[in-house]
Amino acid sequence: MKPRKPENEKLPEPAPDPDIVGADAALRRAAERARRRAAACGNDIAIFQDGKIGWVKPYGDKES
Repeated sequence: MKPRKPENEKLPEPAPDPDIVGADAALRRAAERARRRAAACGNDIAIFQDGKIGWVKPYGDKES
Protein backbone atom coordinates (compact mmCIF):
# COMPACT_ATOMS: atom_id res chain seq x y z
CA MET A 1 0.00 0.00 0.00
CA LYS A 2 1.27 3.48 -0.92
CA PRO A 3 1.62 6.05 1.82
CA ARG A 4 -0.95 8.85 1.55
CA LYS A 5 0.10 12.43 0.97
CA PRO A 6 -0.87 14.93 3.63
CA GLU A 7 -4.07 16.78 2.71
CA ASN A 8 -2.41 20.21 2.80
CA GLU A 9 0.47 19.28 0.46
CA LYS A 10 0.23 21.17 -2.82
CA LEU A 11 0.45 19.37 -6.13
CA PRO A 12 3.12 20.52 -8.60
CA GLU A 13 2.05 23.04 -11.22
CA PRO A 14 1.38 21.47 -14.62
CA ALA A 15 3.80 22.28 -17.41
CA PRO A 16 2.54 25.17 -19.58
CA ASP A 17 0.74 24.14 -22.76
CA PRO A 18 3.09 24.98 -25.66
CA ASP A 19 0.11 26.13 -27.75
CA ILE A 20 -0.83 28.74 -25.14
CA VAL A 21 2.58 30.04 -24.04
CA GLY A 22 2.75 32.95 -26.49
CA ALA A 23 -0.98 33.52 -26.97
CA ASP A 24 -1.27 36.53 -24.63
CA ALA A 25 1.60 38.38 -26.31
CA ALA A 26 0.22 37.58 -29.77
CA LEU A 27 -3.24 38.90 -28.87
CA ARG A 28 -1.74 42.11 -27.49
CA ARG A 29 0.29 42.63 -30.69
CA ALA A 30 -2.80 42.04 -32.83
CA ALA A 31 -4.87 44.50 -30.78
CA GLU A 32 -2.20 47.18 -31.08
CA ARG A 33 -1.95 46.61 -34.84
CA ALA A 34 -5.75 46.95 -35.14
CA ARG A 35 -5.67 50.19 -33.13
CA ARG A 36 -2.95 51.64 -35.35
CA ARG A 37 -4.79 50.68 -38.54
CA ALA A 38 -8.09 52.13 -37.30
CA ALA A 39 -6.38 55.36 -36.22
CA ALA A 40 -4.63 55.69 -39.60
CA CYS A 41 -7.97 55.30 -41.40
CA GLY A 42 -9.86 57.56 -39.01
CA ASN A 43 -12.16 54.74 -37.86
CA ASP A 44 -13.44 53.76 -34.44
CA ILE A 45 -12.98 50.25 -33.07
CA ALA A 46 -15.65 47.91 -31.72
CA ILE A 47 -15.34 46.75 -28.11
CA PHE A 48 -17.34 44.44 -25.87
CA GLN A 49 -17.63 45.85 -22.35
CA ASP A 50 -20.16 45.36 -19.55
CA GLY A 51 -22.21 43.03 -21.75
CA LYS A 52 -22.60 45.57 -24.54
CA ILE A 53 -20.93 46.20 -27.88
CA GLY A 54 -19.82 49.76 -28.53
CA TRP A 55 -17.58 51.89 -30.72
CA VAL A 56 -14.65 53.86 -29.29
CA LYS A 57 -11.72 55.88 -30.56
CA PRO A 58 -8.63 53.67 -31.06
CA TYR A 59 -6.60 55.55 -28.43
CA GLY A 60 -9.25 56.97 -26.12
CA ASP A 61 -10.64 60.49 -26.34
CA LYS A 62 -7.57 62.13 -27.83
CA GLU A 63 -7.62 62.93 -31.53
CA SER A 64 -5.21 60.91 -33.64
